[in-house]
Amino acid sequence: MQINDLKDKVTIGIIGAGAIVDMMHLPVLVNMKEISIKWICDKNIEKAIHLANKFSIEKSTSIIEECADVDIVLIAIPVGYRKEVFEYVCNRGWNVLVEKPLAINYEEHKYFSVLMREKKVLVSVGLMRRFYRNVLFMKFIIDSNIYGSLCRVKASEGAKMRGSQRGGDWYFSDRNASGGGVLIETGSHLVDQVLYITNANSFELIDYKQSVFGEIEYEAIASSYLIAGKQEKQIKFDLIISKLQDVYPGIVFSFDKAKIHLQLSPSDFVDVYSNDNVQIGRLTNNNIDGAVNSYQAFYLEWRDFVKSFHSSTKSVLDIDSCLLSTKFIDDCYSFKGVNL
Repeated sequence: MQINDLKDKVTIGIIGAGAIVDMMHLPVLVNMKEISIKWICDKNIEKAIHLANKFSIEKSTSIIEECADVDIVLIAIPVGYRKEVFEYVCNRGWNVLVEKPLAINYEEHKYFSVLMREKKVLVSVGLMRRFYRNVLFMKFIIDSNIYGSLCRVKASEGAKMRGSQRGGDWYFSDRNASGGGVLIETGSHLVDQVLYITNANSFELIDYKQSVFGEIEYEAIASSYLIAGKQEKQIKFDLIISKLQDVYPGIVFSFDKAKIHLQLSPSDFVDVYSNDNVQIGRLTNNNIDGAVNSYQAFYLEWRDFVKSFHSSTKSVLDIDSCLLSTKFIDDCYSFKGVNL
């Protein structure tokens, strides 16, 4: 497919009419003047029609074969149902932005990567937390070695689930749809944040424990070492994702001289603590082109991919850049650990 001239609008198709499309992607896309949304496709035609009417999209359908060629397609359907759709989209020659997590496992991720090269399309993954200003600031702090060597990272996210407030068709309750549970669904963001910020090259998984009810994992606890940076420094990395208990919502980076707390939501600051856990202060950086709210993060994600499309170059969220995150999650699920 020919790359559009910059004066032309980039045409977009959307596969999936769920909450993330309704609440985040479409409010951003309809306000980007360089983009034209041509169609939305979902197996539930009522959902597709509803969003088409709500956001003034030209066409709604439940049949992907009816969809006209576009420059970029957003795939926002559950990861367990994605493979055939991804194959079809690549065969049509459409560039792809895929909601996280990209793939059900490491092998599928590698298969998608090979396929995109064969079909000569660009693929990015919706790990938009990379665009948070506080994430970019934290990455700068580590790279600048301000507080000495990074020794340990503790990352946690989740809260006790007090009912899903969803109907029986909620995809998380279906292992085939969600991929297995909290680690792949929620943890895909958190794992990628840590690996991206620390410039991790590889890892060694030490231990993995999970709490499973039925076939769904509701808590995941991992212990590992990251090998990071040009010096290939070893960094201890502890992770907990839970829907069974309230956990600290953030990432703690322990350096030689201080600890820095990074909140999970987008902001323009990080909090600095002594190694005795006494807060010293708060650092801000308004000079970084990063998101301080979720809509900005989704905008920067799309802006980056549109730029990648025009230049035929890799985006910040290129499919290969998150391969290590997928491998970390896959290795956890393959680990002969303990069911709590």
